Amino acid sequence: MAVINKFGGIVPRLAWHELRDNQATIAHNVKLRNGKIEAWRERKPIAMSVDNATSIYSKDCCMLSWPECVTVAEYVTDYGRQFITGRVDRPETFILNNCTPEYYYLGVPAPLAAPMVTGTQKDGRDCAARSYMYTYVNIFGEESAPSPVSTQLTIKDGDSVTLTGLLPPPDGYGIVEIHIYRTATAYRDDRVKEQEALTDFLKVAEIPAVQTSHVDSLMEKYLGPVNNTREGRVPPKDLRQIRYMRGTGVLTGVTNNEVHFSAAYQPHNWPAEYDMTLPYNIVNMVTVDDYVMVSTDGYPYVIEGGPSCEPRKCRPAQDADIPLPDISCGYPNSAIATPFGMLYSSKDGLVLLKPNATFDIITSDWFSTEDWIKIRPDTVRLAYWRGYIVCVTDVVSFMLEIDGNTYSDYELGTLTTISDKPVDMITSSTGELLMLDSDRLVYHWNAGDKLREYMWESRELDLGGEYSPTSAKVRTQGTTFKLLTPYPDLAYERYVSDETPFRLGRLGRHLNYRVGFYGTGNVDFVDLGMTHMTVNRGQ
Repeated sequence: MAVINKFGGIVPRLAWHELRDNQATIAHNVKLRNGKIEAWRERKPIAMSVDNATSIYSKDCCMLSWPECVTVAEYVTDYGRQFITGRVDRPETFILNNCTPEYYYLGVPAPLAAPMVTGTQKDGRDCAARSYMYTYVNIFGEESAPSPVSTQLTIKDGDSVTLTGLLPPPDGYGIVEIHIYRTATAYRDDRVKEQEALTDFLKVAEIPAVQTSHVDSLMEKYLGPVNNTREGRVPPKDLRQIRYMRGTGVLTGVTNNEVHFSAAYQPHNWPAEYDMTLPYNIVNMVTVDDYVMVSTDGYPYVIEGGPSCEPRKCRPAQDADIPLPDISCGYPNSAIATPFGMLYSSKDGLVLLKPNATFDIITSDWFSTEDWIKIRPDTVRLAYWRGYIVCVTDVVSFMLEIDGNTYSDYELGTLTTISDKPVDMITSSTGELLMLDSDRLVYHWNAGDKLREYMWESRELDLGGEYSPTSAKVRTQGTTFKLLTPYPDLAYERYVSDETPFRLGRLGRHLNYRVGFYGTGNVDFVDLGMTHMTVNRGQ
């Protein structure tokens, strides 16, 4: 007698005779989360992508796609825009207008030339030396670092100074204004005999970006606030894999072997003193809460970054204790963030890098190193969806359950294969798995009207080696049952619609048997017996 009442997945690294009784030799398109055989739903097409799309992104009810391998950062909600790298040769920000993105280069470059100033110079107690500079401001109110400083004039307060040579801003940044500043000198009263002169650049005027000159006759008492953008810097032009460190207001991204950070709540400003250099070339980077996790062609790293971090001394970096090179070849989502840490592909399997810089090779129980290399792990595309890791390579697609804490119906760490071969996958903000296929369609996984047919076949069953089963009972809503033997012409097959026991007929003795199920109906258990009475009693 053989009973299977908790159905498991496949274990490619084990020979059939080494599998547990409930494990499978084939488990394809089947849901096994609660120990039963269940069918997934077919995918539901929801959008059409652009030609040759390789990346997708979902925001609210909008679906975006690009032919390039892009990364989109979800930033602070009230900013109303997203941040992106990979579409062009520099980082960008975009806003959605009826689901159509309006792109702007990220950052605000400083003017390259000083303004030219002319005026009637005078001497006297009501005169002061002054210099001018100006900045660019974009449609988001973000201000650049200042231009070089003009030559100095000594001018009577209220007299006119003409500024010319204000350079028009470069295209693509959404720059709409020029802010003009001039020096003003005050004295600090510390009730001491010697006074310390304080000189700052205070705002003179805000003019349209198309204006190339301005006449300043503003009296000093009417000057505006001090310029505070002198340390600003645009992000590096070749920045990639932009991400958000949740709860910090800080964006991060990488170049060859450097990690870069924006100033908190200043996504346009990436100060040079925040840059961190690693000793290896960076392959992938993700953020998990306020941790930055980096895979390289050597060791993986975890960088801490709290909400009050400023220079690099506030962001300690810790590497794993052995080298674990990332072998992915630049496919979209070849590394992802999960609730447990960063997941990426190494030559030994999928590496789960944790916030404390420890790691697990989470596929090692299922794939040996030799098995793993055979499935082309350099072509991996990954997604985390409701406790599953969905892994797609150019050879195979599979789902692996890794979360038994969040999902309480989790019974077994199961591995099953699936039919899907998406170009890219993402998990939407509402937790849905979306797949981009080569047919340009974007699909909502497990959301269709029809159930997807599964295939599940057991290991060789231990029946004592001297008997063959004569009866079977299957608790099911309707499935095709097969009793498989080493000789296909001796296999038994029938459709089972309920729990009524049925006879198997004469199949011969001393054979190895396996059971298989094919269809869409749930299967709770199967009972093979040597007599009809045995299975009829459910024993």
